[in-house]
Parts: sequence; C-alpha cells; structure tokens
Amino acid sequence: MKILISAYACEDGKGSECEIGWQIVLRLAEKYQVHVITRKNLEKKHKEYFERKKKPTSLKFIYYDLPPIFTYLKFKKKFFLIYYYFWQIAIGIKANKLNRKYKYDIMHHLTGNMSWMPAGLALAKGKLIWGPIGSLNLPKESYKYLNFSEILFEKVRSILKSILHNFDPLLRISFLKSVLILTHTPKYI
Repeated sequence: MKILISAYACEDGKGSECEIGWQIVLRLAEKYQVHVITRKNLEKKHKEYFERKKKPTSLKFIYYDLPPIFTYLKFKKKFFLIYYYFWQIAIGIKANKLNRKYKYDIMHHLTGNMSWMPAGLALAKGKLIWGPIGSLNLPKESYKYLNFSEILFEKVRSILKSILHNFDPLLRISFLKSVLILTHTPKYI
C-alpha cells in the first residue's frame, strides 16, 4: 500500500504533535510505502536522526515551504495561520502531481489539524483520511487569567474559526472528500 501523509509537525524529540506525527510515520513505514510532505526546515533534523538510526527504505520525505515572500508570515505568530492556510493549498497542488506519479492508495492529513482549517490533501485526487482533528475554544472562565491583548486575540480567533467553519469552500471540500475523519472533539466539527 502507498500512503501520502501531510505532516506539518513531524519531528523526533519535540514531544506533543511533532512526536505523534514522527512516530506514526515511522510505524506506518514498517509495513507500507510512505511519503511525507512536511516543512523544509525539518530536513536537517531528519538527516541527523537517520545518521544515528536506520531509515526505513519505504519512507520518503518531501520537504516543502512556501516561497520566501511568505516566510515573514510563518515567523510572526499572529500571521502564522495565514501562512499555514496557503501551505495547505500549495501541498494540495503538490500532492496532485505526486499522486499522478506514485498512485497513492490513501492520503492522510496527519498533523496540524484544526476543524476550521482545510486539509490541503483534499485538493488532490484519491481517498483522504483527515485527523485527528479538533479545536476547542478557550473556556470563558479562563479569560480572567488573560491580559487584554490575549483576550482580544482569543475573540478574533473565535470569530475567524466561525467564519472559516461556515463559509470556507476549501474546508467544505475537506469534509466532503474525507473517507474517514478522526476527531477528539466531535461536537466542534
């Protein structure tokens, strides 16, 4: 079986989502041919890891970042989601090209999953697994611990999530295209 994975976060030793992406990719590569689209800045870290441990022959990384003009967005926390949104579109286009060449049996949008952001792989032909996805709003009770700018950020984020969830055609395609959606917060989908 040939699997194409989108893993924005995929790195050993970082914990959390990065580690989950990394471990799942390695485990799948034990049984299947796995190609992973991930960020270009992880290439050096992956190379260092595989200098210490044997790389599965069935595992291939495709490193991709948006053109340098977008890099500014990536490093400014408040603009990161704009970068990420465009990265999803770009990898969807890239996945279509890769799929014509490799003919994947399944595509899996593995990490960087929010129920209000599209899965770029949904733009490619083929079966899509999406998740785990989810996205909780910060509980209102937590606001008393935040300063004004943090509260403002949370309110803007909540409005943005609502707009994307209800009106974004790419998000709608992601839901419709998925043959399986994994989630830890089903009431937010």
